[in-house]
Amino acid sequence: SKKELRIELIISILVEKDELIKRVLGRAKDSCRTDDTIEIIRKRLEIYEQCTLPVISFYKREPARVVEISGEHDVCLVSQKIQQAIRNKMSEKE
Repeated sequence: SKKELRIELIISILVEKDELIKRVLGRAKDSCRTDDTIEIIRKRLEIYEQCTLPVISFYKREPARVVEISGEHDVCLVSQKIQQAIRNKMSEKE
């Protein structure tokens, strides 16, 4: 028997494309990753836009299901915002 899974929260971290490309290319340089070329990065972004964005859009139709967080900030601040979003969702359920 299949168990139905209800998605309670989606956290979408928003970062401009140019910034994402810059970060991934920096990661490639720092860690000697050969799979982080500009062509592969652009393909990953294309797949994200085709496959992931429609899912996020679907869940945005239900209030408070999707929380968008700017990923343009310091890692610690982004992490705090993610944790706060999770705490907020958990306190709604209580």
